[in-house]
Amino acid sequence: MDAQRQVHMACEGTLNSIAAALAAYPVESCSPDDLASDDIYCVAEPSGLGAPYFRRDIGLSFSESVDHLDKHRIALLLQEGIIFRVARIVGDFQRALDVDSVYLSGGLSNLPCLQQGIASLVPVALRLMQSDAGLVGAAQLASGAAAGGFRRAKKLEAIAVQARLQRKFEGRQSWLNELLESGPPGRGKPGAR
Repeated sequence: MDAQRQVHMACEGTLNSIAAALAAYPVESCSPDDLASDDIYCVAEPSGLGAPYFRRDIGLSFSESVDHLDKHRIALLLQEGIIFRVARIVGDFQRALDVDSVYLSGGLSNLPCLQQGIASLVPVALRLMQSDAGLVGAAQLASGAAAGGFRRAKKLEAIAVQARLQRKFEGRQSWLNELLESGPPGRGKPGAR
């Protein structure tokens, strides 16, 4: 609660082991313009689907075999999986809690595909912030304190492929809902069915 007795909250959504999923792939060389160029969907969490599902039985999965794809394309699919998970989490927060802004931070937030893909799908203002991203920064944000990093956070903008990405996001939502109802059709390493 701030000095004006207004309540501020900070919350987070958990994605499990995504850095591990990306480690073997050239994610830094991916262009946001290449996102959503096919209809293959991905869950990019090797140790299980995180918040709000907490399903260890649904780990790294693709909607179809990716054996024929090169590492660059798989890197894009993994990043799409992350983008779509974050967009779903933020959308749920926005509907339930009337969230008006989101701060993207951490090592993976430096990836242009993740930045611009998420900014293209979330229904709230998205800002990139590298400082004050830990527990102290979250506490300052929740209390309404004027943390320096939050004032300097860079606003991220949508990308040219936003409409294509939105269509793929909607298809991925249906695919994920089916996974949640029936369990995973393909788990494990890329190419698994």
